[in-house]
Amino acid sequence: MLRTFGSTITMTNNTRFSKTVTWTSRLYYFTNYERAIGEFENKVDFALNKFFATTLYLYLRYDDGVAKLPDSDTYLQVNEMFSFGFSYKW
Repeated sequence: MLRTFGSTITMTNNTRFSKTVTWTSRLYYFTNYERAIGEFENKVDFALNKFFATTLYLYLRYDDGVAKLPDSDTYLQVNEMFSFGFSYKW
């Protein structure tokens, strides 16, 4: 059995700016007082019209429990995505 004691913080936000623009955000932080993990996730959805939509996505992660890459001096990981798609509801 493995037990880990620590602190966790989670915050979420869903904001609708208009009928066609929505922003979703999540912040997560965990520490067991030996290592820290932090995640920050953002997604913005744009409905261009009835048939087409686009999404911007940004995900940042900090984890000092993993080994650093030889050519990097940070524990920060970044993932970004842009999508454009066709959507139709029956």
